[in-house]
Amino acid sequence: MNLREMYEFRREVREEIRRLDNKIEMYRSELTRLIMIAILGIIVSIASTIISTVILRAVLP
Repeated sequence: MNLREMYEFRREVREEIRRLDNKIEMYRSELTRLIMIAILGIIVSIASTIISTVILRAVLP
């Protein structure tokens, strides 16, 4: 492998690393979004349970 081929290989490796970094960042962003949605769902579920309990206690003494 001569010097030119080594530089070309190095450039290709850097491009592949850049592509993989972009994919990782995309998946990380998607995972963060899904975690936020899950947390919001849990909060809404808990709030709904509390509100239902309060309403039932007010209606059924």
